[in-house]
Amino acid sequence: MPNNVVSKLYRTMSPQALLNELGSVAAAMPRNPAFSGNVAGNVATAAMLLEIRDKLATDIEAAFTHDTNRIKARNATQEQAVALLDGVSKFIELMSVSNPNVMHDNGFTPRPPSKKNQSLPVPLNFSVYHGPQPGTAIASASNLVAAQTWEIHVAEGDPSVEQNWRINSVHTDNSSMVMSGLNVAKQLYFRLRVLNRNGVGPWSPPVTLFPK
Repeated sequence: MPNNVVSKLYRTMSPQALLNELGSVAAAMPRNPAFSGNVAGNVATAAMLLEIRDKLATDIEAAFTHDTNRIKARNATQEQAVALLDGVSKFIELMSVSNPNVMHDNGFTPRPPSKKNQSLPVPLNFSVYHGPQPGTAIASASNLVAAQTWEIHVAEGDPSVEQNWRINSVHTDNSSMVMSGLNVAKQLYFRLRVLNRNGVGPWSPPVTLFPK
């Protein structure tokens, strides 16, 4: 799957699984840069996703009676929920043209990596050094033919704790990957992985950038 296409697994989910998908996408929207500015009026808000989730939960419970009309009502609500998620996913894909970072942490369930993705190697010769401007750093790594984009995460705390990592940037050129918004007064850790249309590869070992 191309890196600028949101997974549409929600279209084939059970009603119960769709409840979780609606909640996950709604929770991710406030921290996704795609929704930090003006959003088209036809794109569902997080509140709208939570509202349809609550309605779907009610309709699911009502349909347990096997009443035909209640099952139809549940199915209709499920279709409405899918339509709202279609609008959100389309908007994220549109925004990813100018900012690839919006594709990450969007709340949608990703497709399982294909077997082809297992051939993506660990990036080699990953290095990071301070940039010329305050709060910046520059990274580089050996070229990989299979790579389409390069994703860098940064951690300010213990790099062995997964929760300390956050995405910093996505690049198409591995020779000079400029990062900004860094607290270079602290010791920072960086890791790198490559992505292509089949999925993502494994992380590089963490690289340390000492305070400037």
